[in-house]
Amino acid sequence: MTVIVGIDLGVSGAVSAIDSRGSSVLHDLPIVEDDHGKRLDAPSFIRLMRTLIPATEAGFVVTENVHVMRVSGRAMSHSTETTLVGLRFAAQAACDIARLRMHFVSPQSWKAHYGIKSDKTGAVARQIAASLYPARADELKRVKDHNRAESLLIAHYAKDKLA
Repeated sequence: MTVIVGIDLGVSGAVSAIDSRGSSVLHDLPIVEDDHGKRLDAPSFIRLMRTLIPATEAGFVVTENVHVMRVSGRAMSHSTETTLVGLRFAAQAACDIARLRMHFVSPQSWKAHYGIKSDKTGAVARQIAASLYPARADELKRVKDHNRAESLLIAHYAKDKLA
């Protein structure tokens, strides 16, 4: 069995896993807050990854290829981009420690795969994810569940394009 884990990075991010049998699970990204702000809870993240992809199973992790860009009229704040990049590298280091392969996809690639042009509220992502994984529909109902939907869509994209 092959397990693909999709991660939507962010302090309210999410982790999804799908397998070759069609099963799926959703989790919120383990985030902790300390004196320096919010960050990935690396020990919890590694435990979660190894629960989702046991050492005896084949699998890999995929997330968005985020980076800080110098652009005027930017869509998101510089501090948000910096946080996303920090989470990306923390997740990458944790996956390296857990000996899990990690792949990166551009947001434009996976969103184009589903025909998502603009989805500020995440409604389109939630609708598509619920249609692909109806067993998860109850976990995708709320507006704030867009991160869960996006992590599921990233994993599904990887199944179609990378597996």
